[in-house]
Amino acid sequence: MMNMRIDMHVHSNYSPDGIHSVERMAAVAKKKGFGGIGICDHDMLTPKRNVDGIALFFGEEVSCAEGHVCVFGIGKGIEKGIRAAELVDKVHDEGGVAIPAHPLSIFKKGLGPLAFRIGADALEKYNGSDYISNMRMIASGVNGVGGSDAHSIYEIGNAYTVFECEPNEADILEEVRTGMFKPVWRPNPVSITARHIEKAMRRVRGKANV
Repeated sequence: MMNMRIDMHVHSNYSPDGIHSVERMAAVAKKKGFGGIGICDHDMLTPKRNVDGIALFFGEEVSCAEGHVCVFGIGKGIEKGIRAAELVDKVHDEGGVAIPAHPLSIFKKGLGPLAFRIGADALEKYNGSDYISNMRMIASGVNGVGGSDAHSIYEIGNAYTVFECEPNEADILEEVRTGMFKPVWRPNPVSITARHIEKAMRRVRGKANV
């Protein structure tokens, strides 16, 4: 077994608010010492590809009727607007896992207390850009995974999950189901500022996402 750090919640420029490509996100994550990242763009399954030296797990952050849920291990994208409990059943039917994102957020679209009742495989205990959800999750005493919710290369690793398994999807999903992981939170507000600065510069220069 190996001790592996995975950022479970990363957005590429396939998300409307993401600014860097899968390849750039993966390269930076690899440079930071991560064994893998979970690409979960908004309401779509990003086309799969390989990047040498790092495991890429392709999921989706689904905009459910009640809030956002990250899913992995599914064969096709799931349209937004589905009820959260129905989503979990659908994902389980496909052998995947469902993880409510920033579940106790008051700014983002979290599920709130519903997150604890829909049979999700894990909750996102630490979100790299949602201090309030994180503190409320700590107070709840419930364990969960960590993911940066990065929308740029600067934010990768602000929260992540440590697994003790091989870097393949089947093993990762099984450890999510069994709770065999440790979430880590490394808050870095400057990284979010860096993302906003780059987005502003891109608007001024009229550059496309790269």
